[in-house]
Amino acid sequence: LDWVPNLASLTKDAALTRRLTQEIHARGGRMSWYVCLHPEYPNNFLHSPPYETRLLGWLTDWFGIDGFLRWAYAAWAPDTWNKPAWKFPAGDLYLVYPGTDGAPLSSVRWEMLKLAAQEFELLRTLRRKVDSLADAGKKEEMQSRLDALISRVILVNDLGEFRVDQKRPGELYATDPAAYDVVRAEVIRLLTQLA
Repeated sequence: LDWVPNLASLTKDAALTRRLTQEIHARGGRMSWYVCLHPEYPNNFLHSPPYETRLLGWLTDWFGIDGFLRWAYAAWAPDTWNKPAWKFPAGDLYLVYPGTDGAPLSSVRWEMLKLAAQEFELLRTLRRKVDSLADAGKKEEMQSRLDALISRVILVNDLGEFRVDQKRPGELYATDPAAYDVVRAEVIRLLTQLA
């Protein structure tokens, strides 16, 4: 990976982020992003609403970035079940739980992250299909439909507006979990139309 900024760095200077993203992609490079101990939202702490973890895939696509970096899958605290917060906020160290046999047990956050990855791939596939349309009118129509769908999940219009230090979750992204399911179904419907 050529660049892996955290969310605050990514959104602080939108023009710089866009320029670096274009330069990295122009030379065949890849970039990712992450959330960690901060920001408070969106994140995937134990106290984070599950839709925030799911949102990460939508944001990755919207940012025009190649992936999302999750730093720890199962770095369990000494007593994860009874004292989930150890050196970091509860959930920052792990997405799954330790089973009695040592094998990982799934969690809502892990399942939401898998949905985030699937939805990122759905969005990327749809973008590629829209970009490959030969008919300029059809291409513009489908891009407009895709943008309208994404605006039902991501409520700001520009990377520079996605400032968690200045806006609350409901001003930045959908806080109704059902919205993600509805828009996902619409994305799949568009993909089917373009198949």
